[in-house]
Amino acid sequence: MADIKIHKDAFVSPEAVIGDHTEIYRSVIREEAQIGSNCSIRNFVYIDRGVQIGNAVKIMDGAKLYRGVVIKDGVFVGPNVLFLNDDLPRSDQIRYLADKQWTIEEYASLGAGAIILPDISIGAYALIGAGAVVTKDVPAYGLVRGNPARLVKFVCEKAHTLESRVEESVISNETHVYLSCTPCNKTIPILGAAYQRMIKERDR
Repeated sequence: MADIKIHKDAFVSPEAVIGDHTEIYRSVIREEAQIGSNCSIRNFVYIDRGVQIGNAVKIMDGAKLYRGVVIKDGVFVGPNVLFLNDDLPRSDQIRYLADKQWTIEEYASLGAGAIILPDISIGAYALIGAGAVVTKDVPAYGLVRGNPARLVKFVCEKAHTLESRVEESVISNETHVYLSCTPCNKTIPILGAAYQRMIKERDR
């Protein structure tokens, strides 16, 4: 490990693996956690045992990442984001949470105060609105917001709104709809099933 910055008040287990040029402020990093290079872990973040975090990830103040979370490269996790590991809690029950899991794909962004229920996957470049309660998977490039979160539109890599359907094609036996991004002058393929879901949920 080289050029790692760890605040004097942080708790970082000696069994955690931290990549080069990563900064950790007043936070808790548990044993067997894996954090990549060039990451920024801000204040009062909790990263549980065995959590996997890729490169160039930014995790803002107060976020809670519990066992089973996998964060890919370039993800933004906003302040006070919670990966909820028990959606049916009771104080007098033993909790069996070892099989809970979440996967956040490359360059997705999770807005402040979002709550992500167990066993959720969030696609690449997806945007989760501030305060959203995510109860089901979010497709790549999807923007969801609300409680429960609804898929309201698709965005490009720079978060511009994708506009009208351009064409359809079949990729790997699945129908895709191409949506246009005027500022970027490009089109992006979106899974046809995800596009149909957006039509249903957007105006609900």
